[in-house]
Amino acid sequence: MKQTGKITYRYSGHRNGNGSRDVLLSLSLVSDGDEGILHSGGIRHLRLRRIIRLTTEAAEYGVLLGYEDLSLLLLTSLATLKRDIASLEAKGLEVSLRGRRKKRSGHISNPQKFIPQKNDGRFLPSGDGRPFFQREGTV
Repeated sequence: MKQTGKITYRYSGHRNGNGSRDVLLSLSLVSDGDEGILHSGGIRHLRLRRIIRLTTEAAEYGVLLGYEDLSLLLLTSLATLKRDIASLEAKGLEVSLRGRRKKRSGHISNPQKFIPQKNDGRFLPSGDGRPFFQREGTV
């Protein structure tokens, strides 16, 4: 028996011990309450709800969807998805996607402090560990 609002999505590239394999995902593209969200919050709020729902359901299969997967499922551009996901994360919601690096708040890959050089604007290590704006003679 088919359920209304469900879609079967063939996810390629799921890795297991034997290499890649396809996984058939049953995802809820349309759900109860979507119409109310559309009328009260508009298409953007509906898309945000669907991003959370689709990524959560895929994770239940052990799959992380990527931007391309969501773009196909939601019929929207990659740029729109990136804005939407940034908006969700700004609200404190975690969206796990394939091929995406985890943000480490307040960290940089090289913890050494950098300062701008007056003459050509390049960034150089400060040496004393203070941010560039606390040093004398900086821009």
